[in-house]
Amino acid sequence: MGAQDSRDLGGQSVCAGINDSTQTFPTGYEGVYFVAVQFPDGNRISAGFVRSASGRQDFGLIQNNGNGLKQGVQVAGPVSGSHTYCVTHSGSNWVMTDDGKTIYTTTAESASSIGGQLQFESSAQHFDSASPMQSFSLVVPGFHDIAVDGNPPTQLSGFTVTS
Repeated sequence: MGAQDSRDLGGQSVCAGINDSTQTFPTGYEGVYFVAVQFPDGNRISAGFVRSASGRQDFGLIQNNGNGLKQGVQVAGPVSGSHTYCVTHSGSNWVMTDDGKTIYTTTAESASSIGGQLQFESSAQHFDSASPMQSFSLVVPGFHDIAVDGNPPTQLSGFTVTS
C-alpha cells in the first residue's frame, strides 16, 4: 500500500511521518515502510525502516537502475511510535533522516532537485525460502504529515499492490 505524487517535482525535500507499531513478523517475513523519490531514469532514493522477527532497523537506500544498491549501515531505529522520515537534497548530496537523525548521506549524486515521483510505501514480504510461508495478521502503519519542502503534496494518489 502506498501513495505517490508526480506533480510536486521541484522540491528539495520530501518527508512523511510513519506510525510504527510493535507488529511482529514470523521468521522469514519482513515489513518495509519508507518515503522515496523515484526518478524518471529508474533510480530511487528512500528512507524508512524494516521490521522483521529480529526487530526494527532504519535504512537509507539508493537503488540505481542497472547499478545495484547503495545502502547506509542499517541502524537500530527508535522505539515504536510516530517517526518522520525525510529524503533531502543538500549541495551535491542526498541525506536520509529519521526524526532529523541522519541515517545515510550520499556523495555526488547527479540529481540537483527531486525532479521525480514522490512515493510513500509500506509492504510485507516473504524473503526467506528456508522459512515456511504462513498466515498472520498485518498491521499497516499510517502515514501522516506528508510534505514536499514543508508543504502538503497537491496531487497525492493512493495505490495497492498485491502479490
